[in-house]
Amino acid sequence: MFSALRHRTAALALGVCFILPVHASSPKPGDFANTQARHIATFFPGRMTGTPAEMLSADYIRQQFQQMGYRSDVRTFNSRYIYTARDNRKSWHNVTGSTVIAAHEGKAPQTS
Repeated sequence: MFSALRHRTAALALGVCFILPVHASSPKPGDFANTQARHIATFFPGRMTGTPAEMLSADYIRQQFQQMGYRSDVRTFNSRYIYTARDNRKSWHNVTGSTVIAAHEGKAPQTS
């Protein structure tokens, strides 16, 4: 049978074997945001305010927040911009944009 020293050595070796892979594979801060930004840029190009791509990307972001446990919804807003035609005529164009709002209730009480 193993002596007490061998038991401790074996336990330490097993512990290191289980801890090191977890430590090595933990993501760096910002990796998740970087991955999401690349996904949105790749699958929803041309996300100007009021376009179908903007609405689809807003819904995608809302779904991602919900999967992470946030309460999330898409809110619309109205805006306008000056459009310059090829003949240099300027006119106002109205657009409806989307903003994704997400909230998560904290567990610690608020302090003032």
